[in-house]
Amino acid sequence: MKFLVMTTSMPDKNTIRNQYFKSIHNELNQKINCEIIWVICQPNKIINSSDKFSHIVDIHTFPNALKLLQSLKPDVIIVNIGIEPIQYSFSLAADHLKIPIISFAGSSIPTFFTSEKGTYHTFRRFFSSGVPTDSEQQKSFLRRGKFMIYKLLFLIKTQISLKINFVQIIKEFFQDLIIFNFNKKPRTNFLANLVLVHFESQIELLKNLGFKKEKLILIGHPLLDRLNNNFVISKNPKINSNKIKLLIVTDTLYEHGIWTFNQRNSFLTSMFSKLAEIPNIEFSLKIHPTQENKSFYENLLKNLNFNAEILQSENLQSILPNYDLVLSFGASTTHTETSFSGKRLIILETNTDLGLFPLVDEGIQSGHVLLCKNMDELNDMINNFIRHDVLVSEKFIEDCKKLFYKNDGKSAERGANTILNLINQR
Repeated sequence: MKFLVMTTSMPDKNTIRNQYFKSIHNELNQKINCEIIWVICQPNKIINSSDKFSHIVDIHTFPNALKLLQSLKPDVIIVNIGIEPIQYSFSLAADHLKIPIISFAGSSIPTFFTSEKGTYHTFRRFFSSGVPTDSEQQKSFLRRGKFMIYKLLFLIKTQISLKINFVQIIKEFFQDLIIFNFNKKPRTNFLANLVLVHFESQIELLKNLGFKKEKLILIGHPLLDRLNNNFVISKNPKINSNKIKLLIVTDTLYEHGIWTFNQRNSFLTSMFSKLAEIPNIEFSLKIHPTQENKSFYENLLKNLNFNAEILQSENLQSILPNYDLVLSFGASTTHTETSFSGKRLIILETNTDLGLFPLVDEGIQSGHVLLCKNMDELNDMINNFIRHDVLVSEKFIEDCKKLFYKNDGKSAERGANTILNLINQR
């Protein structure tokens, strides 16, 4: 069996997307010999490679998605619920070739699918000198914009190869241009045979987006399988030591075009300058494993005369116990994971209207998560937060059980069974 996925980073990178695919693949491999095909979607060409159960294929190897699928012959592909040019290209080609298509909803239904105005400023990103996975050496003039054009042309080439009506191609092209230029919510991909749903609360949202109920398969969240009730900290004792150990978990607001370069720098400079006023604080940074540039943070901290450890590839669960408090911003799966752990968490308001990820609001009600709406109040909030015991409420623990479907660590297994059942029915 061959299982094809698309990703912007190499499989060895510890991204949420890659972890998700690996968890499903591992379960499939326990049931049947399963090869995973990683289609790498980056501006630069890479060298294709293979081992017993894995193939790495550069998107540039083939002129369109139809040629790629005809050559590699996967038994199933997995795509996003939104129409992104590369993902949509493969959906169209797979649908034409009668290859089963599985799509999946993210950890939280993004606000750009449920609001009239999008939050991901693609037009702003067009002028970026690099994609989120780039190193400083790879950046060049309009590099991200040129890659966006490549992806749109890849879609058009795929549509032409499928003999789709030219008027329809032009119509969809201009739809995408309007979405791109005026920051409208993206179109939704309804070509999937089944949609893997992670939280019960997502079902109604997906139905409202137009998905048929019978296509929505609730499996739980594979990435949260490793979490269990033993991970929940029932009590955060007050901090009596001379040092407050703070972990700052960043978010990719700039990399996704939500912030401008100046907005990011201004926010981070204000935050670090404010924290510097607390004499007994010791902090580390946890940045995105692939989409944030470590050298940017090293230079920023150096210019501000700060000395802090920058963590990137480390797993959040493994490092949380080393800290008294977590500070973050934006909207991220890390907020769900941190809240679930029961660790003290402060989320700084960024005025980006991204909403809260699962378990954040529940953590606020429990008392171990706080929202800071004013940077000037941050230091007082930190000092007050650590001076008393913080209990995780019984209601929060019950909320966790309700949110995590079955909470039995078998979400990836259910996802694998769903895929196998779909293939066997073809």
